[in-house]
Amino acid sequence: MAESDSIVGENKEELTTDLKEYEVQFFGFTPKSFIDGVHNALVDYLNDSVEVTEKFLLSEAEAKSEEVTPEFVREASDRLFSHFLKTFDKAFDRLETYLKKNLFHIPSNVLLPEDAVHWQDYNAKDDAKLDTELEKLRQQIKCSQYVNARLRQWLQEAEVAQAQLDAFLLQINQLHQIVNKSKISDLNESIVFTAAKVRKLKDQLSLVMQQNLIDTQVQLDQPSSKS
Repeated sequence: MAESDSIVGENKEELTTDLKEYEVQFFGFTPKSFIDGVHNALVDYLNDSVEVTEKFLLSEAEAKSEEVTPEFVREASDRLFSHFLKTFDKAFDRLETYLKKNLFHIPSNVLLPEDAVHWQDYNAKDDAKLDTELEKLRQQIKCSQYVNARLRQWLQEAEVAQAQLDAFLLQINQLHQIVNKSKISDLNESIVFTAAKVRKLKDQLSLVMQQNLIDTQVQLDQPSSKS
């Protein structure tokens, strides 16, 4: 029983919280905070009026030279304020009930513009339209994922190519440094001259290898001395 009462209490608290949030959206403030503000302001006015009355009585007693002490006037004004406050609270309670019931009551047929979407009725056609839009979004997401994957692959390939280019440029710079240290005036002529020498050496090596091959073949073709 205690557990069910606790659940009911929690549900009431949630409903109260939801109602307050809706009231703030509708009025711009909670009726409770507005009414409390009016109550506090009126109590302040009542207290100010009692203080003014107290000062007036003291000034009148002093003008007429009557023996009235400030403590006596203060005690009387406190009793007067308590009487006024008790009467005022009873009247204000009735005013609060009236305001909540008639002025700050949100009718059941009133709906905020941002909540109007909840009144729309959806049918099978609307569901099919939503499904079609969702499928289009899924396809767009897949295409975006594919494009992103290709872009990442191209970026990796570009990074590899950039690394190779940087290495090649480094070799070119090193070659230039070697040329400068060797005091070679014309790099193109040096490269052509070196290439020609390499080709000449290659041709000479080929001739030597061919001659060695011929000599070896001749020796294999000659009969041995034993025969």
